Amino acid sequence: MARCQYGLESGLVQKKAARILMPPPPLCRAPACVLVLAALFFARASNTCAAEEGGAEYEQWSKRLSAAAKSHDAAEEVLCVTTIGRRWSWALGSLPRRMIEQAVSDSEHARLGDSRSEMLQLLYDQRWKDRNGQEPGRWWRQLSLSLLEHGKPDQAFEVAAHITDPMTLVALQADKRYHAHRAGKECPGSRRGRSHQ
Repeated sequence: MARCQYGLESGLVQKKAARILMPPPPLCRAPACVLVLAALFFARASNTCAAEEGGAEYEQWSKRLSAAAKSHDAAEEVLCVTTIGRRWSWALGSLPRRMIEQAVSDSEHARLGDSRSEMLQLLYDQRWKDRNGQEPGRWWRQLSLSLLEHGKPDQAFEVAAHITDPMTLVALQADKRYHAHRAGKECPGSRRGRSHQ
């Protein structure tokens, strides 16, 4: 083999030059740890951006929500989620999912009435999804029942139409509170091929 002026074989130089000129490998070939680190970085960056966009007041309400979640103070959790949702609706998607889920769970038995319903309405308006990417049918059933109690059957049926969980649908269809409002209306869940019976 011929040698170039630097004492290397010309074939080796050509291979190195070809490697240098080749485009970088696609992202999908990167090690999994690199992808995980990138995802964590971008998630942290989006939370930082959310805090910067909301300013000091948003940061204060976020910290207040964290403190309420730690102490399981249902009324305070609901107040914080509702306030954040009203003032910075974009921020509900940037809050840790577990905090929202805990606020709904803690407030279920706290008998918070309208304030809890308002929080559920905000989450419904945002089309909140659970960890599996599904709409939380149980929450929507509770919101739907609250709307019925407040004399808003059309809105109640609209919310109930988003319930896809089979167990929640059965509970919804068996609930006698819907029976008085069913005449002339589509039963919740029936748009998916279920009957009124």
